[in-house]
Amino acid sequence: MLRKTIISLAVILFAAKAAMADGSKVIAVVPPGTGEVFLMSQGTGEVLSFIHGKYNSNIKSIQARYNLPELKALADKALVSSRSDNDAVNAKIKEIKNEYISKLDIKINKVKSFISPETSATGEIEFTYTAVNNSDRIIADAVYTPVIGKMQIQTSSKLVLDFVDRTTLKAGIAPGKSLITTEENSDSFSFLLGQMSKNDLAYVRENAEKGLSLKVTDIHFTNSVEYKDQSKILTAEQAFQDRLQGILARTSSENLSAQEDTVKYNEAKKEFDAAKSAALLEFTREAGELKKSAVRYSSRASEKGRAVFEGVAPGNYFVYASKDGQAVFKEISVKNRKLKVKANELRKDPFKP
Repeated sequence: MLRKTIISLAVILFAAKAAMADGSKVIAVVPPGTGEVFLMSQGTGEVLSFIHGKYNSNIKSIQARYNLPELKALADKALVSSRSDNDAVNAKIKEIKNEYISKLDIKINKVKSFISPETSATGEIEFTYTAVNNSDRIIADAVYTPVIGKMQIQTSSKLVLDFVDRTTLKAGIAPGKSLITTEENSDSFSFLLGQMSKNDLAYVRENAEKGLSLKVTDIHFTNSVEYKDQSKILTAEQAFQDRLQGILARTSSENLSAQEDTVKYNEAKKEFDAAKSAALLEFTREAGELKKSAVRYSSRASEKGRAVFEGVAPGNYFVYASKDGQAVFKEISVKNRKLKVKANELRKDPFKP
């Protein structure tokens, strides 16, 4: 009896070994829509860990070498300081402009209005004025916005009063002097009537000739009262270098410092990016070579995500498949004639950094 039992067991074991000799059938269930599915060698995970560790170590070394956060902080700090000084300069220039605008008196002498929406899409106003310069500088011109009553009139272009004496053809109003224009050399401006409501249009027509004033928004200077082509027009910044000298020098220094720190950061970042790209290229090459050499079996998954491998030798493997930038990567052990495994959890692709 014992002899028969031993013989029976031997036959069963022999049959099992013969079956395993032909390999196992492995069914891997992966996410639907997955393409090619691979069984990779047992050591794939360990080699991937080594490649990732090497890449991460390279990146940390590069980051320490170039120290971009510190350089960026220095550049940003210098830029903020530079902007603050620039704002201070602009505020000072605006203060000077407003001071000299307040010392320029412009009185409207005579107005003619041509406002007829029935015949023209634009209105036009001609005017003469007297400008008195109560400042200590020669004023060349004034940028203005027309105001009728309490309403500012919007125009399509910048309006400028050029202070040119038509009798001498010389430009600029000297300190303490005045300029009076006549109808022969009157100034004018036009505006679109279609942009006005009926009430606004009626208001403008009623008040144009009795309520016109000019709101000066900017002012320019000149170095001498000369013929216009012989005089130099100066901005407030150019005309008041003496009053701006200290703040301009500080701003220039801050701007230079900001430029230097920005250049240092940009150069370091350029070298950092190049070193990082080289490290990434090395990782991609090594991971790509491993991905090819580690494949032992492959199978295309069905639409429902079922991949079948025939004749798989016993041992440990990794099921790998990529989809939409992610991947399944699961270790399995093939021991029996048939194995069905679920590998449908997508995660970061291990073959990517």
